[in-house]
Amino acid sequence: MIRKAGDIIPEVVDVLIKLRVHKHNKNANTDSSGKFKIPNKCPSCATQLIKTQTKIDLLCPNIDTCPAQIIGRLSYFSSRNLANIVGLSEKIIERFIDEYKVSDIPDLYNLPWDQIKELEGFGSKSVENLQKAIDNSKKISDVKFLASLGIDGIGPEVAKLIIKKIQQKSNDKQN
Repeated sequence: MIRKAGDIIPEVVDVLIKLRVHKHNKNANTDSSGKFKIPNKCPSCATQLIKTQTKIDLLCPNIDTCPAQIIGRLSYFSSRNLANIVGLSEKIIERFIDEYKVSDIPDLYNLPWDQIKELEGFGSKSVENLQKAIDNSKKISDVKFLASLGIDGIGPEVAKLIIKKIQQKSNDKQN
């Protein structure tokens, strides 16, 4: 059992042995005794996981076709504080991956909207709103665009510094 300790830090209060998964009800990440085992394959695409340079984190190296990574990348890009594509949920991204082989940001700008209107669960108004939100995302600031690319170590604050430096260099060349 875990509880909030202080402002943020979680604290393990108790281990509930009776809730562990047993042999007859085995979870993919537990061994026969019900103890957690570290996975060696990506749960989304089954690619062999690798350890990061820190030797702490496991990472799926399949950045191009791993559905979980594509969903994560496009969700991050479309989030409210970045490209702000209202209505583009993880479920819709997953559907676009399955139906239209969407795998990267540019694919969002080349979706077959006439075909999407025909899909079950998509009304013409919701498709129109999503298309408009995607079109509006073309007008985001340079800072938000750079931050939205998901480059490791470049969030909004670092992107702001980079864009400021580029603008300074550009102004220096013009003078």
